[in-house]
Amino acid sequence: MLDFERLFAKYRLPSSERVATPPGCWTNFLGLHTRTDMFPAAENLSGKYVAELPLNGDGVYGPPAEYAALLTAIEAKQADRRSFSAIELGAGWGPWISAAGVVCKRLGFKTINLVGVEAEKAKVARMTEHLTMNGLMQAPVHCKILKGAAWHEDATVFFPKELSIVDYGGAATTREGGLDYRGIDLETEATSGYSLETICAGLDRVDFAHLDVAGAEWKIADMSREFMSAKFHHIFIGTHSRKIEGNLIQLFYELGWHLLKHDACHYNYDLSKPTVEAMTLSDGCMLFRNPRFMGTT
Repeated sequence: MLDFERLFAKYRLPSSERVATPPGCWTNFLGLHTRTDMFPAAENLSGKYVAELPLNGDGVYGPPAEYAALLTAIEAKQADRRSFSAIELGAGWGPWISAAGVVCKRLGFKTINLVGVEAEKAKVARMTEHLTMNGLMQAPVHCKILKGAAWHEDATVFFPKELSIVDYGGAATTREGGLDYRGIDLETEATSGYSLETICAGLDRVDFAHLDVAGAEWKIADMSREFMSAKFHHIFIGTHSRKIEGNLIQLFYELGWHLLKHDACHYNYDLSKPTVEAMTLSDGCMLFRNPRFMGTT
């Protein structure tokens, strides 16, 4: 079981290293600056440094398990700080690769590789801005931002053309236009779909992968079994239906991976919804560790 309080306290930014929070932003316990206008309920945080540990979540980024997943992956590399590589799929503004970069840079990792994949152009721009604001677009950090969608193969897919900056539910599809999985009628545009192999090109190992792709998570994992087993150490997956969760449990069980954390998604069975994923009220999460890398750095 993950010890949230120990992890959070260990990696909290020391008070002696705090710097001023940029205007229109807030700073979390890791020392990560984030614009408040990307969240419906964060305007009251503007200009604030929030040192409290998010043991019950911070109401903005995500549940405590999401923070703990990243810090668990970083802790596994503490004995050898030559490099750390993190990828974020369905990255939005890149919260988890940027958190990885801020913590690993402070810990003195010699090389830090960050890869973010996002299909919505406004959020891609925000990701670049966010990484820059946090001092991550320069050595020893190496950033790669891909505009497009994480997918189970390299292909052309369709993604909503215009989404609100606070809408993080957009999903890639093979179908142009029409109702999305939530039943919302959205205009779409063609974009690149990237396989894990393409996304991770040039990386010998992925220490932390964060996958939040609005229903495509199982097929991506299923079609990349051998690649993940060879390259990935820790993978955190945001889940969008009980069916997907069951499929992922079966998949990683067959691969022999360890399940370190699982919070099931909450849903309301409703026949009026267009898909099972649309019944989900709040996402679930899973953190898996690859036994191939246990005992290694």
